[in-house]
Amino acid sequence: MAIVNKGFPGTVNATEYAKSWHLGGADAATGWAVTQGTGRQTSVGTGDAFAAGVLSTNSAPILTSLSTPVAGQWFLIVRRIDWAGAGTVTVEAIPHTTTTTTVPSSTPSTYPTYNDDPGVLYDHKLGWAWVRNTDTTMELRDLREIPLEPRLQASETEVATLRAGPGRADGAVFSVTDLPTLDAIATAKTADVAQVRSPGTGVDAIFFTAISSSGSSLNWRLRHALYADTKAHLDTVTTTIGGIANIILRPGDTAYAEDTKTTYRWSGAAWTAVAVGLMAPTVNSSTGTSAVVGADNTLTLTAITAVVLTAFTDSFENYDIEISGTKAVAGTTLMRLATAGTVDPSGANHDTYGASWTQAGVTSAATVLNQATFYPGNNASSIAEEITINLSHPKVAKQTRGFVNGQLVATIGTSESKVALNIGHRQTTSFDGFQLLFSQAFTGTVKVKPRP
Repeated sequence: MAIVNKGFPGTVNATEYAKSWHLGGADAATGWAVTQGTGRQTSVGTGDAFAAGVLSTNSAPILTSLSTPVAGQWFLIVRRIDWAGAGTVTVEAIPHTTTTTTVPSSTPSTYPTYNDDPGVLYDHKLGWAWVRNTDTTMELRDLREIPLEPRLQASETEVATLRAGPGRADGAVFSVTDLPTLDAIATAKTADVAQVRSPGTGVDAIFFTAISSSGSSLNWRLRHALYADTKAHLDTVTTTIGGIANIILRPGDTAYAEDTKTTYRWSGAAWTAVAVGLMAPTVNSSTGTSAVVGADNTLTLTAITAVVLTAFTDSFENYDIEISGTKAVAGTTLMRLATAGTVDPSGANHDTYGASWTQAGVTSAATVLNQATFYPGNNASSIAEEITINLSHPKVAKQTRGFVNGQLVATIGTSESKVALNIGHRQTTSFDGFQLLFSQAFTGTVKVKPRP
């Protein structure tokens, strides 16, 4: 064995000390590879090895015989550093796990007991060797570490690659300002994720997933529902997305507009309402104490005799209007259509047909034609009422028609009526709202709900 050792007292010059620290910082070797010698012998090759402050330069192969196992067995091959006396370095084989005679496909998950006391006795791990009793077959696994500097360089390269973005692996996350910037990303690939922080006015940040192609031709699709403060803003961002070929809306994607309290599903060409909330009516004018729209878009009236609302939009064709409340004194409830806060000026366009049934079973027919208003209460006086008006296409330039059903109470428990009425407007006018007229001050709620 031809080993020259540097690191023991009085054995290190300046060159050797520098070389030791170049290799050091952890166990390292640029030589000392474990190969098979003759039969069940390992052969440790020439070169440098450093551990625990001791540099060993080997100039000739070191042969170590492994004991014959009962069947198969792993051995841990180590460079043993012993500081006793003048100090020695040897190669040792520490027996470990026994196996069958079948050549193993993996190494043991643990190490045998080895020396780990630098300055006294230390085992520098070089490799695994497996042998069996039936022949001289040997399996070897390298345990050596490369010197610290190239190890750090490799780590730095890996960190730099991670920082560089998606060129290094799937699942990278980008954060960009707007939709055109998303489309311009050239380094993304399938399975990457991107956040668009400012997709449009009134629209929350959107997350997309890359689904096909690569680079600037990559296709992106929604990861979650779009959320907009208004349906108009939702439509605007949809137009922007539609103008970028690589950003895709697919049938089934969803969106929500706060002003309409409605969830929409993309049909492939347009947003279709699937879960509809209450419309937020605008109070154009009112007569009485107060007319206030609440957070859930319910209009609350307090002692009101007249109110004009804007409540219909191009997003929906049909609407349900629910009126629920009381009057201090029995009186009638009338309705007429309006546009931009101005009621229909004609006095001959509103028709009401139908009947009501009293608690006593008396039927009263209503045919009120060419009037300035509809008669949703069948012109009957009541102190309490629950009325639902189903309107069809008031915002479309067609003849608006509808159906009224409800319960009118003149005297609770003794004088109540049920109404079932058809109403219709004679002109093909587009209306965006309506007026309610109460002959006596009304207190209650009005809800306007679109029907998809």
